[in-house]
Amino acid sequence: MGLGSATFGCGTCHAPIELTRPWRADKPTTRTTGGSVAQPASRRSSLHRILAVLLVLAFIAGACGGSKKSPGTAGGSSSEDTTKPQYGGSVTYAQEAEDAGGLCLAEAQLDISGINYARTLYDTLTAPNEKGEFVPFLAQSVEPNTDFTEWSVVLRPGIKFSDGSDLTATVVKNNIDAYRGTYKGRSPILFSLVFGPYIDSTSADDATNTVTIKVKQPWPAFPSYLWSSNRLGIMGQAQLDSTNCAKELVGTGPFKLQELQVNDHLTAVKNPNYWLRTKTVSSFPTSTRSRSSRSLTARLV
Repeated sequence: MGLGSATFGCGTCHAPIELTRPWRADKPTTRTTGGSVAQPASRRSSLHRILAVLLVLAFIAGACGGSKKSPGTAGGSSSEDTTKPQYGGSVTYAQEAEDAGGLCLAEAQLDISGINYARTLYDTLTAPNEKGEFVPFLAQSVEPNTDFTEWSVVLRPGIKFSDGSDLTATVVKNNIDAYRGTYKGRSPILFSLVFGPYIDSTSADDATNTVTIKVKQPWPAFPSYLWSSNRLGIMGQAQLDSTNCAKELVGTGPFKLQELQVNDHLTAVKNPNYWLRTKTVSSFPTSTRSRSSRSLTARLV
């Protein structure tokens, strides 16, 4: 059967829509030997096709007419939220799952729920900024040598853990050793595969607040691994050495642990030692972190 076509377009439609109609013979056709007969379309069939065309045209008209935004609709407003932040209070939110293994970070295998817990209590040495660049966070600087086989991590001074102990180069070195599987008492699984084969040695100088990491091959992306999707938090020495590392949680984050009941809830309260409270938030990459609530509770659904 032959085909004819009609093309329609509108101002905001990016591609024409082609409609087809059956070819109609001007006069009855006859059968020939070995051939076929082209039958004229019936009146009812033609009516159905006309209705289909009208429905398509109505759809096109609706699409064209609905593409313009009216004033005051979402996306068209230029108003800004001028509400002043209120300090104090609490927030409770539900988690979809539980990390039953706890939060001994070097050994934990955190899903998104575990990362929420970790971010509440811990900070990382680096973090991504609004451009996706990995910049220092707990660290004051993270600098490589010329061939990216040695990294010097200088820590911000004066930072304390939630138990009041100091963040020192030795504590950070011990954390990195725990993640790579060379710290006595800690037995990482996933992170030993990330760091174990590639870090050659670590050293700490508490006088200069500097940790030096030597790697076995050039590693330009090393700062991103010091973040690892917020999984590489720095634990306090007391937690690192605890026989109950998974539940005795000590970090430098905005909250500190009050209560952890596996498969039910985690309750955290404001960390009075939180270092970022006295800093200019805009100068740090994670400026959206909650710092004002007195308590935060996460419950499983």
